[in-house]
Amino acid sequence: MAPYCTKADLPIPASLAEAYATDATGESQETKDARIAAAIDQAQSEVDGYVGVQYTIPLDPVPKVVRDLTARIAVYKLAFRQGKQDAYQVDYDGAVRFLRDVAAGKATLGPEVGGDPDPPREGGGSIQVNDRVFTRETLQDY
Repeated sequence: MAPYCTKADLPIPASLAEAYATDATGESQETKDARIAAAIDQAQSEVDGYVGVQYTIPLDPVPKVVRDLTARIAVYKLAFRQGKQDAYQVDYDGAVRFLRDVAAGKATLGPEVGGDPDPPREGGGSIQVNDRVFTRETLQDY
């Protein structure tokens, strides 16, 4: 399964992402990259939690909107590690709000995923209709 986004997709410079991923000076690039990958994985899990209500996950191919949402959430999670999440709070809240709309069926992920979510599952509503009481024949004498 390919990740929904990569380090290159993050809407911040790579150097800032690495700074958010750093705990101490002298850490290896591999350690920083692993923390960035972990933030992306956490963001993808959060996206799947919402999107999985209406769509089959993991998404393949990954729609652009999902790539962008995952990247925005990953940046928030990276910044949170350093206590700098306030700068990204509005972006994060907007992403989560959209994902809630997707889960509620008020928004879709676009044509890349077929445009429409899965059809309603079993247990949906049903309608029972009685025979017509007033017809041309029954009202003929009025």
